[in-house]
Amino acid sequence: MRSDLLHLAGGFHVARALYVAAKLGVADLLADGPKSSAELATATGTHRASLERVLRLLTCAGVFSQDDERRFGLTPTSMPLQSNAADSLRDVILFQLGEEAHRAWGELMQSVRTGATGFEQAFGAGVWEYRAHHAHYGELFDRAMSAVAATHIEAVLAAYPFAAFRRVVDLGGGIGTFLIALLSAHHAMHGVLFDLPHVAASARQQIANAGLARRCEVQTGDLFAGVPPGADAYLLSRVIHDWDDTRARAILQNCRRAMPQGGKLLLLERVLPGAPARSPAARAHLVSDLNMMVMNGGRERSEEEYRTLLAASGLGLVRVTPTTTEVSVLEAEPLQG
Repeated sequence: MRSDLLHLAGGFHVARALYVAAKLGVADLLADGPKSSAELATATGTHRASLERVLRLLTCAGVFSQDDERRFGLTPTSMPLQSNAADSLRDVILFQLGEEAHRAWGELMQSVRTGATGFEQAFGAGVWEYRAHHAHYGELFDRAMSAVAATHIEAVLAAYPFAAFRRVVDLGGGIGTFLIALLSAHHAMHGVLFDLPHVAASARQQIANAGLARRCEVQTGDLFAGVPPGADAYLLSRVIHDWDDTRARAILQNCRRAMPQGGKLLLLERVLPGAPARSPAARAHLVSDLNMMVMNGGRERSEEEYRTLLAASGLGLVRVTPTTTEVSVLEAEPLQG
C-alpha cells in the first residue's frame, strides 16, 4: 500500500528526531517530572518552537507523552533514553544515529555501486582507524557495545552451559561487560580480556570495580596478529560480523592455532534466516547486515555461511544454541587432521 511505503520513508525523519532528543539529554531533564517546551529549550540552549516540533513528532511515535498543559513527559519507551538508567540505550542511539553514522549512511549509494564502505567514502579512513584516532568516537563505541551486550547477557548465560570451562578468553571484549557477567556467575572460572591497547585502561578499571582483578587479566594485541594460547574456551561476541570473509577467516585461523584439542570457540552472533521474513527480528538482522556493509565492510551470516567460514578456518560447527534475544551461540571446535 502507498501508506506503508510512505511510513517506511518517514522512518528517517523519526530517527533523526530521536537522535536530537538523545543528544540534548531530554529524557534526563524529564526524570523528575513533565516539563514545558520552554523549560526544556532553556535547559538545552535550543530554540523553543523548533524543539517543541521535534518533541511533538516523538510524542506521536510514543517516545514521549504530553499532558493537558502541553508539558512533555517520559513513557516506558523513553525511560532507557536516560543516561543513568540501568538499561540505558542512550549511548547506543548516539552511536547508531550520530554524525559519523549519518555521514557514512549518506554514502550508501556509493557502497552499492563500488562495494566500498560508506564510512571510508565519507571519512577517508576505515572505521577502526578512525576510532583509534578520535577518542570521543572510540569511547562512545565502547559504551554503546557494552549497552548492547547488556541486552543479551542474561539470555546467553541461561542458554549455554559455560560452567564446564575454567579459562575463557574474551577476544575483542571491549570494556569487559560480558566477561564480568560471566565470571560473576561462575566463581571457579578465570578470564582473559583481549583487545586493542586504547581499550585496555577502561577494561582494567571495570574489572577492578567488579572485584575480579584476581580472576581476570587484560592483555592487549591485534586479533589479526595472534591471540593468547591455551584456554579451554575462546569467545567472540559480535566480532566476526564486523569483517568480510577474508578478514574473518584470518581471525578464526588465529583462534584455531591458539586452541588446544578439545577447546571450544563460541561465537555470539545474529544468525540470518534462510529467507527474509516480515518480522521485527528478521528486520533487525537485515538492518544490522546493511549497517555492517556501510560502516565496517562486514556482514551478518546464515548458519550455513558460518559453517563454511569455520570449516575454511580449520574449525567445525558443532551446534547453534538460540537464545531469547536476537543473538545465538555458535559452538565450534578444531577439525581433526
